[in-house]
Amino acid sequence: MSFRSRFLFLPCALGLFATQHIAAQSLELFGGVTVANMKPEKDYHNLTMSGWNTAFTLYPTYRLGLAADFAGYYGTAQAAPGVSTDQSEFGVRQYSFLAGPQFRLIHKRLFDTSFKALFGAARGYALDVPGSLSSTHGSFDETKFTALFGTNFDLNISRKVALRFSPGIYVTQFGPSETQTSFRFSFGPVFRFGGSEN
Repeated sequence: MSFRSRFLFLPCALGLFATQHIAAQSLELFGGVTVANMKPEKDYHNLTMSGWNTAFTLYPTYRLGLAADFAGYYGTAQAAPGVSTDQSEFGVRQYSFLAGPQFRLIHKRLFDTSFKALFGAARGYALDVPGSLSSTHGSFDETKFTALFGTNFDLNISRKVALRFSPGIYVTQFGPSETQTSFRFSFGPVFRFGGSEN
């Protein structure tokens, strides 16, 4: 085999090996709805926000997975009593982008469970904020550190499809030196690709 032939053969062989390695791993794709009980900042009531949630998890090993989670939340906020405003309600939006490890705890024919610890950022902003609030409470468009600690409970419909229930604790840091801890729940189908364990 000539040097040129070897030069061309090597990347082809490496590419084939990488393709087979990825195909042998387990990939999960989740998409569904999410609901969260959030407190935007200290001067605002708790509000229920709902929206969408998408997550990808690649399992390089049987137990350890690498997850990416994306979500959008939509709701209506009211200022707390005592805060002067020229309108009572305004729309609130939040989008989160998270990634981190996911650990498979139980993997059975009928159900699966896993734990995840994800970290990233969330952008939150308000629509049509009253002028009196804007002047006294600063910016209503912030991107802050975010974390999610939760579990997945998957009811297996088949080897490749399951119904996922995913509760978790959602941590944000909107406002000056504030930390908000909220409950988040996501629900929807999960699809599995590759891997000999599925």
